[in-house]
Amino acid sequence: MWASRWMRGWSRRSTAPLTGPQCVAAVEAYAAEATFSLTPGQRGALSGLANPGARGTYLFGEVGRGKTWLADAWVRALGERATVRRLHAVEFFQGLNRGPVGHVDETIDDLVRGADLVLLDEFHLHDPGDAMLAQRVLNRLWPTGVRLLLTSNYAPEQLLPNPSFHHLFEPSIVAIRERLDVVEVGGDTDLRTLGGGASAGFASGTWTVGQVEPSDPSDAPDQAVQFTFAELCSTPRSASDLLDLARRHVAWRLVDVPRLVDTDPQSRQRFADLIDVLVDLDRRLDMTSAHRPDEVLDVADAEGEVPRDLARTGSRLSLLTVSGGRGRLCA
Repeated sequence: MWASRWMRGWSRRSTAPLTGPQCVAAVEAYAAEATFSLTPGQRGALSGLANPGARGTYLFGEVGRGKTWLADAWVRALGERATVRRLHAVEFFQGLNRGPVGHVDETIDDLVRGADLVLLDEFHLHDPGDAMLAQRVLNRLWPTGVRLLLTSNYAPEQLLPNPSFHHLFEPSIVAIRERLDVVEVGGDTDLRTLGGGASAGFASGTWTVGQVEPSDPSDAPDQAVQFTFAELCSTPRSASDLLDLARRHVAWRLVDVPRLVDTDPQSRQRFADLIDVLVDLDRRLDMTSAHRPDEVLDVADAEGEVPRDLARTGSRLSLLTVSGGRGRLCA
């Protein structure tokens, strides 16, 4: 796999400290270790990350351009020069929403306590409530000197795109532009579609098309937990609930996955949220469906809302190995 989560286990303090051009060279070496070359878009963004005067960096670009890999590699290269707090967007909002009522600032302080650098991955804002929380976090952090490294599929101006609410976040968009280096990670190719395989984690998973025969649960990798789509995605669960489940189980099976066009908007969004948290925690996922991934994700004729980040879902599912015909999954 072009950008396997080979660094998933990096600690908040690791390796020898590096600076400036040495960090750039280290990131290039990490790419060589993973047997791929940095894209021109990644190289351009790497130059932005190396800017010594930056208060932080906002990396944005289309899905699958290597933003998360680049951010994680940069953190690894920094080594002991920085104590890092890494949060996925779902984990970030979960932490804020679970804090004591009326003590948001204290919760923010707890989330970033002791950090020199906060890496917030997959930063996106569609909900006005989340946007107001994010704005409060940014306003709390700006005076502290804590550096920020954000990755997003959206330019700052595209955050909270609903025109009825966009103005609420505009002050923070201006601040992001003024305080952070905003760098696009460009490119014409979704790198996840290049394949390459993986021996563990999400990218080692499979998508089996067709009928499924029951088998002994002991055949499941790492004693995978199994759900039907209806059990997991068609019952009331928040993204935070899915994150809690993903933390408890390292291998997953999701069976009887329908076309999303045949489900309700809430089920579609839960499916997209599930893929997000499983990828971020690098959990193996084996799926079975009567349909191929592109057929499941085709929502052109869907009634009601569809997930705004479905392109990211499709990009991530392209990491799975697809096979047709009959397969074997746990009963």
